[in-house]
Formats: sequence, C-alpha cells, structure tokens
Amino acid sequence: MNATRCLLLALVLTACRAPAEQDEHAAAADSTPVVPSVQLEPPPDFASIRTLPAAGVTGPGGVPFAVQVREPALHHAPCSSCHEGARPTPASGEDRTHADVVLDHPREPRAPCAGCHDASDPARLVLIDGSVAPLEEAYRLCAQCHSSQAKDWAGGAHGKRLAGWRGPRAVLNCTGCHDPHRPRFEKRMPVQYPHLPRPRGAH
Repeated sequence: MNATRCLLLALVLTACRAPAEQDEHAAAADSTPVVPSVQLEPPPDFASIRTLPAAGVTGPGGVPFAVQVREPALHHAPCSSCHEGARPTPASGEDRTHADVVLDHPREPRAPCAGCHDASDPARLVLIDGSVAPLEEAYRLCAQCHSSQAKDWAGGAHGKRLAGWRGPRAVLNCTGCHDPHRPRFEKRMPVQYPHLPRPRGAH
C-alpha cells in the first residue's frame, strides 16, 4: 500500500511541474553541447621564423605545416658564387673549398656530389624520378629512402617543432638536425639524472 501511495505521489508531482521548467529540462536533454570556439594566436616569436609551406606532405589529419627556411644560413657563400653552370666535384688536392665535407652517406654505393645535387646547379637537389627540388625541400630527397622517419617527421614524432605547441606548426628541415653528408649522430653517453639529497631513513 505504501509503495502505491509513493508512486501516485511521484506521478502527481511530475504532472504538477511548471510548464516552463518542463520546457527547460526538455531543451537541455535534446540540445547538443555547445563547445566555445577558441582562437589560438601564434606565439609572438613565430613571426621572426622564416618558413615555407611543406611541399607534397601534410601533418596529422591532413593539416598543412611549415618548414624553416635554411637559405639565409648560406647567404655568405651561395652555391652559385662558385658553381654557376659548373659541375660539382668532390674536394681534391687542388680545390679544398669543400674539404670539411665528409661524404659518408649513402654508404653503399658511395655516391659523388651529383648523386644528390643537380650537375648544372648544386643549389638544386635531384630526386629519384629526375625532378629537382630546392635545398629548402631537402626533406623530399631524404624521404625517398627514409620513408619511416619522414612519416614520423610529418606526423610530429621525429624532428623539432619551433615556436611552441599552439597555433601554426613550423618544424626544422631534416638538415636542421642532420648533416646531409654524414647524418648519423656520433654515439655519446647519456646525461645522468641529478642526484637529489634524501632524508635519512627514506627508501
């Protein structure tokens, strides 16, 4: 009997609820959640980084990203100042201009300069299909053999991102970290973690 009375009381209270209150609850149940749009502004130092859109590759979800321009680092000695129409050759005893270049890549077979550089213009890179790419798009040349690393680089798991994690994405080119002629990093001991003083009796 008590259960019946409680049920009747609940039905009466529900029926007596104010129409405005009923409409409010119905609207809340039927409407989709409103997500506020947040406009992410790029960090202030982003404007100082010279970049170009990545050519022929996008990041996660097909979102384009930019690659830092390396050309200004070569402004003091552009390739064309010595190689205007000339065939690039390895450094010899007579010409020590590129004596500091250690050609250790690829290991097999050992490729001359023209294996990657355009014979008529060393400031351009030659791709496997015979097309050319500027030095700024070295990642296109590297990706031909290092597809796994290139996929991770485009996805953000390999390489270095510049100017923070919000807003537009800009990254270093492969040659921003690796010497293109000797890309393997030398082995080195890992840095030890700091030794923090521990109170006596602590485990």
